[in-house]
Parts: sequence; structure tokens; C-alpha cells
Amino acid sequence: AEGRDAVVAVFLTKTEPGRYLPLLQLRGLDPNATYVLEEIFPNSSSRDKDTGQIKMTGGTPQWQLGRQAVTVSGASLMSVGIPVRLSYDGDSASFVLRRVS
Repeated sequence: AEGRDAVVAVFLTKTEPGRYLPLLQLRGLDPNATYVLEEIFPNSSSRDKDTGQIKMTGGTPQWQLGRQAVTVSGASLMSVGIPVRLSYDGDSASFVLRRVS
């Protein structure tokens, strides 16, 4: 029903060199409904250009979807999915999913 929110969280337990993460396909949504997907905590880590070491703070916020929130259909969320970029063991992303119509 309209107005119900859910939290979508994903985390990376172990990186595998040379492998890309699959798109995160959601289940149980109304394919004809419209949803707003809003990222809760953007990644603000940065990589040192000289050493390649990841610094956990100080970087520019990096939104998983290019911006803080996107509007998308339930059909797209279930068939195409959410492109999630996680860079290191323990990295995570969290979203609020809100049905708007």
C-alpha cells in the first residue's frame, strides 16, 4: 500500500578479484507501482592515488545511483535491479524504499 517504507541493505563479506557484483533484484513488489529509492548513507571513502589504500573518511559523498534518490517502477526493481558498487570487504549500502503510487 502507498506510504509503507522498507529498508534495503546490502553488504560485501568478501571481495573476489575480477568479479563484478550482480544487480540487486528486489522481490515481492507491485510491478505496476512507483517507488522512490533513497540512499541513507552515501559512501565517503576515497582511495589514495599513490598507495591505493582506502581512506574511510574525507571523500566526496558517492551515491550508489548517482544521486540520493531515484523514482522507479516496481517492475524495474524486480527485473533489472539496483546497481550496487561495493569496493572492499565490509563495504555496505542502505536504502529506504517508499511506495508512492
